Amino acid sequence: MHSSTDAQRGYQNSGNYTVNFSHIYLLIDCSGSMEGFKLNQAIRGASDFARDALIKGYLTGIIRFHTFANVVCQPTKDISVLDYCLKQLKTGRATFMSRAIDLAREELFNKPGTSFMVIITDGMPNGFFDPWLTLRAARKAKKAGIEIIAIGTDDADQEFLQKLATTKHLGSKVNNDQLAKAITDIAQMLPPPR
Repeated sequence: MHSSTDAQRGYQNSGNYTVNFSHIYLLIDCSGSMEGFKLNQAIRGASDFARDALIKGYLTGIIRFHTFANVVCQPTKDISVLDYCLKQLKTGRATFMSRAIDLAREELFNKPGTSFMVIITDGMPNGFFDPWLTLRAARKAKKAGIEIIAIGTDDADQEFLQKLATTKHLGSKVNNDQLAKAITDIAQMLPPPR
C-alpha cells in the first residue's frame, strides 16, 4: 500500500507493479489577443494532449498566464478534472510569461521522473524587462533539468520560441487553425518517463 506522500510524488499501485508518473505543465497564454478562436484551439489541444501524455506515463497540469500566472490544475490523471479547469480559462491583458515559467519550475522542483513544460503562446512577453526576464526564467528552468517545448500561433516570433525551448527544434509556430493539432502532436514526441 502507498501513502498519500507516494501519491503526491506520482506513484500509483497498478496491480503487481508500481507506475512512477512523470509531470508536465502546459503554460497557456491567456492574454487578450488569445481570446476566442486561439484560446479554444489551445483548450482543445491541451485536453487531447493530456489524454495522449497519460498513456505514455505523464500527468498533465495547467498554468495560465496573462497579467499574473497561476496553477489552475495540478498534474492529474483525471482528464475530467483537467477539462473542467480548461473550461474556466479566461483572458486578461498582458503576457507576463516569465512568471508562468518560474511558477512551473517551482511546481516541478523535486518531482520524480522527467519534467516538461510546454509553453503555448501567440506573441512576445510584455512584462517588465522582457523579453530578457522571460529568457532568464527559461534558462533557470533548463538548468534545473526541466525540458521546455514552445509552440506559438502564426503571430508568434519563431526565433524567440526557439530561444525559449530546450533545443531549437522544440520551438516552433503553426497556423492558428492548426494549434490544437500541434499541441496534441507534442505528446508523440515525449520520451518514455525515467
